[in-house]
Amino acid sequence: MKKLILMAFLGATMLSCSTESLELNDQQVEEVNATTDACSNLAGPDNSIDLTPAQIEANYNSVSRLKILYNNLLAKNVRGTGEFFPSIQDLAVRYVNSADKFGAYTSTYTVSNGDCTDSAEITVNVVPVCNINAGSDNTSTVLTISEVNNNYNSISRLKVLYKSLVASGVNTDGTFNPTIEEIAARYTNAQDKTGYYSTTYTVGSGNCTDSAELAVTVVEDEVTDPVCTVNAGPDNSINLTTSQISSNYNSVSRLKVLYGKLLGNGVSRQGTWSPSIEELAKRYVNANDKTGIYTSTYTLTEGDCSDSADISIIVTE
Repeated sequence: MKKLILMAFLGATMLSCSTESLELNDQQVEEVNATTDACSNLAGPDNSIDLTPAQIEANYNSVSRLKILYNNLLAKNVRGTGEFFPSIQDLAVRYVNSADKFGAYTSTYTVSNGDCTDSAEITVNVVPVCNINAGSDNTSTVLTISEVNNNYNSISRLKVLYKSLVASGVNTDGTFNPTIEEIAARYTNAQDKTGYYSTTYTVGSGNCTDSAELAVTVVEDEVTDPVCTVNAGPDNSINLTTSQISSNYNSVSRLKVLYGKLLGNGVSRQGTWSPSIEELAKRYVNANDKTGIYTSTYTLTEGDCSDSADISIIVTE
């Protein structure tokens, strides 16, 4: 019985020790991680700048000025807390003694704090003078929707259009952002096709590039009146006495012939009369005083086009 109690006590003790050991290990891991995070930020991030020899000669022509430049490339909170290697003086000597000044002038900035050490690479890239030219912006082109649909209805045609906007003498093998394909997709998917379709055209590579904005503005087609060639001829009239009408135009068919003859030469007879010749005849018959002006408007219509002429018989005693 005593053996059983002793074994139980030893088992519980060992389990307790094992748990404490696990907790201690977890705590140590957290402390190590915290230390690592703190150490990794001591020197700040790497940084660099591109300068031409002319810029260096004009603005950084002494060790003191170079020190200011390299320090300005450090994160603000770490300036003055570490050391550069190679020193700025060493980099200045290397630059002065170099036949061609181009290249990367890197110094490693190291900060130490207790058991922590961290470094950042600070670089001045000396590059050639950049003479790349993308030309001036060109954003004045305006096209109607029908002009786009009729003349620039493919990617290849759109590419020709945008490349034609590149300034004369500029290389047309640059890049467009957004691409011409993306501009075409935007136009195709838009319910309202009008708008400003712009892209940034870039030439060059690496640290030597130049860009220009190229744009096409799409507008609605102008609403114009149709070109009409319909001609109802000139207005016309004739004077007749009541006796002439009674003798020669005493039926609707004869009156129709008379009104038709008063139309201009070559005018189509497929138009309409308003009021009709029948209505004018009825008015004449029912009138107590037959004298007056009996006018009908003759109208020709073709599609959206129409033209009219007033044809009158002036009846006298």
